[in-house]
Amino acid sequence: MEVDGGMEVDGGKIVPDLPAAMNNDGNLFKPLTENVYMRAVEELRREGKIAPSTFLYDPNDYLKHVFTFSGTVLKMCFTSAFFWFLMVVNIVVSIIYYSVKFNHENFDGAFETGRFPYISNYIYNVLGGMVSFMLVFHASDCYARFFQQYGTVRAVEININNVLNLLRTHLPDDAFEGAGDLRTTVAKWVVAQMYLGFGWLPTYRENQVDEWAWERVNEYGLIGLYEKQHLMALPVGEYPITEITTSCTQLLFKFVRMGKLDGGIAGEIGAEISGIENNFLTLYATTEQPVPFAMYHYITFINNTWLLLCAYQWVFYSYYWGIIAFFLNALAFQGLRELSNNLAEPFGNDDTDIPVFDFVVKWHTRVDNFIHMPVRLGKELSAKHLDAAPTA
Repeated sequence: MEVDGGMEVDGGKIVPDLPAAMNNDGNLFKPLTENVYMRAVEELRREGKIAPSTFLYDPNDYLKHVFTFSGTVLKMCFTSAFFWFLMVVNIVVSIIYYSVKFNHENFDGAFETGRFPYISNYIYNVLGGMVSFMLVFHASDCYARFFQQYGTVRAVEININNVLNLLRTHLPDDAFEGAGDLRTTVAKWVVAQMYLGFGWLPTYRENQVDEWAWERVNEYGLIGLYEKQHLMALPVGEYPITEITTSCTQLLFKFVRMGKLDGGIAGEIGAEISGIENNFLTLYATTEQPVPFAMYHYITFINNTWLLLCAYQWVFYSYYWGIIAFFLNALAFQGLRELSNNLAEPFGNDDTDIPVFDFVVKWHTRVDNFIHMPVRLGKELSAKHLDAAPTA
């Protein structure tokens, strides 16, 4: 039963009449589930070529996620051969020290290692502080690099929304003859830019995701036969998105020269389409220049040497309980390094990578939903003050 204010009574409760857009179980941040485009992405994900969907969690409910393995540092360390090499070294030396050779448990301030070489705590503590500083600095730099690239991905979304709004505002069906066809063609080419733009990232090209993106562009009819032949003829090493950008702007300004479209409007739409290309080129420039090898090698060498030292040093503490202490020590240092490496390169199939094709599906669906939808808000005001206004 309806009541005032667009409310309904459901079992004695007043339920708000919500917009249909508030879908997906009320969570607008989850990837779309019932979507033909998403099914194609899920097939790619099952093949292990792209990242899992973003894991959403409640930071105040730690116990709910304490046993989570996927997407955690635990998984990164437990799948690392070097981590288990360290544990084997610590365990084997502990067995030799306590069960075969010496069997003496040490305490703080009273060390006796028999014939085993002893490393001063002073050396251990000073070097540990230096390694901690380097790892935290490296992790902070990789974290910043991650969100720099994520920000660029989201900047593509802003450009797409702006293009969509401009097309709907300035190119309604009745703007001039051919306005609807022009609006639809530009919208399709912009969606093609999204698929091909992300598909051409270096890691995805190694996984043949670029071939998958090209297949989707053709399957969804985003380009015609002529455009397909033209893009296939591009020289090796060139980006398809660049040619799509140029084609869009040329097409718009053909309508300007025909006197059908205002030059300022064409320039505004072209600027947003160029913004999409520029953001992709920024991503290419960043991903094609990884963390400098000298930095990566230095951090890795120092960290690994330090952990090998710890694998030996922790043998002399607290009998076999020292194995647990070293396990936590190795997990802390090796885990931070593994996490840093994953964050630095966020486009691939790692658990922490950015699921860019989930975003592409949302943006593609948004274009489908709105590109042919007339702008209705303000219709009454327009009819009252504009549509009925006398013309000169």
